[in-house]
Amino acid sequence: MLAIVAILIAIWFYKSAIKAQNHNIWAWVATGVVSYYVAGALWVYAFLPLIMGRQMQSPSLSTGIAIEISGILAGLLVVTLIRIKFLRRNSGGKSKIDGVGHC
Repeated sequence: MLAIVAILIAIWFYKSAIKAQNHNIWAWVATGVVSYYVAGALWVYAFLPLIMGRQMQSPSLSTGIAIEISGILAGLLVVTLIRIKFLRRNSGGKSKIDGVGHC
């Protein structure tokens, strides 16, 4: 599941870099994918244990699935914010793409 989302993020950042006419396309793609994995890992292994306590040591099936999904969502949130920042920075504050959140 994590790899499928990472591939979709790579495609999303690749298309965004092309539309924004950025010459550093592969740096965008790498930043998106690495940010996704780092944010998800930080959420699951650093923040959730503080919040959940003992439930993280032996989670039930439903709790394990919820943990996995929350890591994916945390990664997607961070990647979306990074993408918006890149698009605004490359366009001088104005988005070159209609609907910055959509691509």
